[in-house]
Amino acid sequence: MQSIMRWRQGLTLVAIALLSMMELQPMSNDDSKFLSLTEEFIYQILAFSPVTATAQGLHRRRMDGHMREFDRELDNYSAAAIEKQIKFYSAFQKRLLEWNQSTLSRAQMVDYRLMMDACEATRLDLERLQSYKHNPTVYVEMIGNALFGPLMLEYAPPRARMDHILERLEKIPIAVQQAKENLQTTDPVYTKVALEENQGNADMIKNDIAKTVEAWPESRKRYQAAAPKALAALEDLSRFLREDLPKRGSRSWQLGAELYDLKFKYTLQTDMTPEKFLRICEARIPEIYNQMTALARQILSKPEAERTASHSGNAQREKAALIREALNLVAQDHTTPERLMPQAQLDLDECVRFTREKNILPLTGQKNLQIIPTPVFMRGVYGVAGFQPAPLLEPALGAFYWVTPVPPEWTPEQVSSKLREYNVYKFKLLTMHEAVPGHYTQAEYANRVKPEVRRLLRGLFGNGPYVEGWAQYMEEVMVLEGFLNHDPRLMLTFLKEELRGLANAILDIRMHRMNMTDAAAMDLMEKTTFQEHAEAVGKLQRAKLSSTQLCYYFLGWTEWRELRKRAQAHQGASFNLANYHSALLSEGAIPVREFYSILGVPR
Repeated sequence: MQSIMRWRQGLTLVAIALLSMMELQPMSNDDSKFLSLTEEFIYQILAFSPVTATAQGLHRRRMDGHMREFDRELDNYSAAAIEKQIKFYSAFQKRLLEWNQSTLSRAQMVDYRLMMDACEATRLDLERLQSYKHNPTVYVEMIGNALFGPLMLEYAPPRARMDHILERLEKIPIAVQQAKENLQTTDPVYTKVALEENQGNADMIKNDIAKTVEAWPESRKRYQAAAPKALAALEDLSRFLREDLPKRGSRSWQLGAELYDLKFKYTLQTDMTPEKFLRICEARIPEIYNQMTALARQILSKPEAERTASHSGNAQREKAALIREALNLVAQDHTTPERLMPQAQLDLDECVRFTREKNILPLTGQKNLQIIPTPVFMRGVYGVAGFQPAPLLEPALGAFYWVTPVPPEWTPEQVSSKLREYNVYKFKLLTMHEAVPGHYTQAEYANRVKPEVRRLLRGLFGNGPYVEGWAQYMEEVMVLEGFLNHDPRLMLTFLKEELRGLANAILDIRMHRMNMTDAAAMDLMEKTTFQEHAEAVGKLQRAKLSSTQLCYYFLGWTEWRELRKRAQAHQGASFNLANYHSALLSEGAIPVREFYSILGVPR
C-alpha cells in the first residue's frame, strides 16, 4: 500500500488507501455475519466440485458433520447431487435478497453483487442450459483436471499426490457411467472435441501417470489394477459418444437470443446489451482500417504500396489489400515449432524488463510462473496458449503459462499457417497478455486482497471482462509506451489483435443469437480481420463451445479504456500511471463499472 500513499497520487488514491485501511478495523456484528455468509457460499461451492477444490488449494474440510478429503474425490453428477446444487443456489439467492443491503460497506456491496450474479449464472446453467445433459466436454475436462492437478501442483509430497491420483483413477468408471446416464442430446462439435480430449486423458494415464508411478512399488501395483479399468471406461465413453449419443437426437450449440442475453447479463456483469455492444464493435472496424493503412505504407516500400493498390474505386477494398500485403510481410518473421517454448521464455524476460523500465506498474516477485505445454485434454479450448493461476488457497504454488505445441501430425500448410499467425510480433503480444503485465501479474496482485474470504470470492467468481480486458489493455499500454521502439510491424500486429477482439465479439453474438453461418464467420475472420486459416478454424470451433466468453476481451478492453480516460481527466496532473494500475489490480477481479465509485470518477 505504500505506493498508494504517495502525495502525488492525489486525493482520489489516498481515499482508496483509507478505504482499504478501514477494511482492517475491528468488524461489527454485521460485518462478521456477512463474512460468514460469504465464507459459507465459497466453501459449499468448492465442496460441490472436489476437482476445483484441489485446483484452488482446498484439500480437506469438515462438511455436514464429517471430514471431506477433496483430493480423493471426483465431481458428482448424479441426479441427487445436481438437485442439491439447484436447491442450494435457489435458497442462497433468497437469503441474499432478504439481506438488508443498507448495512453493507462499499466492498461488501461489490461482493454481494458478485454472489448474486454467480447464483443467477449457475442456476441458468443448471436449470435451463443444462450443460451436464448436452455437453460431453463437461465430463471429459473434469476427469482430465482431476488427474492433471495432483500431477502438476506440488501441494503435498509426490507419493501422497500419487495416492490421490490413483483414488480418482479408481472412480473414473463411476464418472463415465454418470455421463452416459445424463447426456441426452448434443451437437457434433461437442462430440468432436470431447473425443479428442478424452484421448488426451487416456494418453495421460498411459504415459505421464504410468511413468511417475514407477517410483513407488505399492503405488505401481494399485495403478496396474486401476488403470485398465479406467482406460476401459474412457474407451467406453468414446464409443458411447461416437455411436450411442448421436442416436438420442441433436441439440444445437446455438443458445438463441433469450438464453444468450441472460447469460451475457450475468456472466459479463455489464450494463451493455448485446445489440449495443455489437454496434460498437462493427463501427470500430473502419477506424482501425485507417490506422492500419497508414502503418502498412510505412512497412512497405513505395513501389510495393503502389503495386498493391488496385485503384478499383473501392476504398475499403484497397485498404484491405494494402494491409494484407504488409501483414504478409510481417508474418514471414516467425519461429519454428521447436522454438515455441524457448521463445516464450525470452519474450517473458523482455516484457518483465520493459514493464519495470517504463514503470507501467510495480511487479511482484515473478517466482512461481512456469511455462509448460498445454495439457492435451485442454487443447480443444486452448489452441494456442492460456494462463492457469496458482491455487487461491496456496498462492505460492505454481502458476502456468500454457503454450500449445504444433501437433506433429499437421501438414506443412497447417504448420505454416499457425506460425505465420503467431509470428514474432504476435507471440510477444501473446506473452504480454497471458503473463506479464497481463494475467499472471493480475493474479499475483489479486492474491493480496484482504480479508481472505473476499480474495477467495473475487478469485472464484471474478469478472471475465475485467480479467481478459485487462490483458488486452496491457498490450495496448506496452505498445504505446514504446515496446520494440514503436516498431510499425508490432503496431500493425497489435491493431490486427484489436480487429481479432472485435471479430471475437461479433462472432459470439451473431452466431449464438443471429444465426450467422460458418461461411460468414470464416469470411469475417479471414477476409475482414486478416486471420490465418488455421486460426480461423480454431476460433470457429471455440465460438461454438464457449458462448459469451469471446465477448470478454473487447468489452473489458472498452471498459478499461473509458475508465482510464475519465480517471486522467478527473485527476489531472496528479495522475500517475503505475499507481493507477496498482490501485485497480489491488481490488481483485470485480466488474470495471465498480471502479467509478471506488476512484470517485464521474461516469
